[in-house]
Parts: sequence; structure tokens; C-alpha cells
Amino acid sequence: MRADLKSFEVLNFTYAKDKDNVWAMGIRIPTADPKTFEVCDDGAGRLSDDTLVWYGYGKDKNGVYYYDFDGKPTLLKKADPATFESLGDKLFGKDAEHVFIGEAVLPKADSKTWEVLAGAYSRDAKRVFCRKIALPGADPKRFQVLTKGDAKLRAGHDDNCWFYFDMPIKKDEYDKLAAGKLNWTVLHGRMNARNAAK
Repeated sequence: MRADLKSFEVLNFTYAKDKDNVWAMGIRIPTADPKTFEVCDDGAGRLSDDTLVWYGYGKDKNGVYYYDFDGKPTLLKKADPATFESLGDKLFGKDAEHVFIGEAVLPKADSKTWEVLAGAYSRDAKRVFCRKIALPGADPKRFQVLTKGDAKLRAGHDDNCWFYFDMPIKKDEYDKLAAGKLNWTVLHGRMNARNAAK
């Protein structure tokens, strides 16, 4: 379907619209309303190698949409467009009742107390999450994310639990990781093996 050139406008890196249609990276969103459609973030981010990728949230009067750079625009069926907001990182969003990570609902997260910590880590009043997974035993009041060194944003801890992403690790492993004495790829390999065995 061809765009109307007179009314066509680019909204951000991901979304565009004309008087009749809305697109995400050239894919028409048939259910989107161009009159009320608006973007919720800038629609792009960079990978660790500085590659630019396109993803993010948009919404209209009827719904909220998420585009992932390797997929197609998805209508978030549980999202309320009136109260939805993107956290600006193109990964997290929330409305009055739900927290979203991409197109998925973050299970059991309390939208009223939930907040991003750093990277893929977040918390509400009762739980700490790494992406969509609640970290067992983690204390949301005391949890801290590693923010320095080669492994920054990959690990976190409270007084009693230590994690590499969502994988529990020993305190001495965390301490070595934080001090730069343990290469994060060692733990990453273990995590991948664990996930493959599930």
C-alpha cells in the first residue's frame, strides 16, 4: 500500500504515518488509528557493538503497540493506552495495572511500586526481576546492580544473594567479577548451558 505523500510524516526511527495509515519499519499496522497515533520513545537503540536497531512503543486511542527489530508490530492486548508510558529505554513500559518488557507482561509485577534499577534489572515492593524472571530470595530494598567494569549491568546482589543476570552465583564469584578478576564470559557460558538444559 502506497503512502500519501502530502500527509506522510516520519514520527521516529521506527514509526511513520499518513492520513490513512500507520507503519512500523514499513509494515502497515492495520488496526492503528493515524489520527491519534503517537510514539512513546525515540524508536531505536544501540547494541553493544554500536549497531543501531529499531524497536519501541507507540499508541493510539485504541491500543499500545510494540515493534521489535526482528519482528513485526504487536498489539499489547493487556495495555491501557490512556495510562501507558514507555520508560524511554524501548525495553520497559507500564500502565496503571501492568508492567511490560517488550511485548510481554512482567509476571506478578506491581505497576504502582515497580521501577527500573539498571540494565535489565527492575523491582517492585516485593520482588527483584531480571528481564521477565523474579530472582528467588532477592530483597528489593537492598538489591544493587553492578555498574562498573566489563561486567556492568550483568550482575547484582543483596546481602544474601548474588546473581549473574538471573543465575544465582556464589559471593566469591561475584566479588571476583566486580573486581575484574573473573571474565564475565565464563559465567555467561555457564548460564547458556543451564538455559539449554532446561
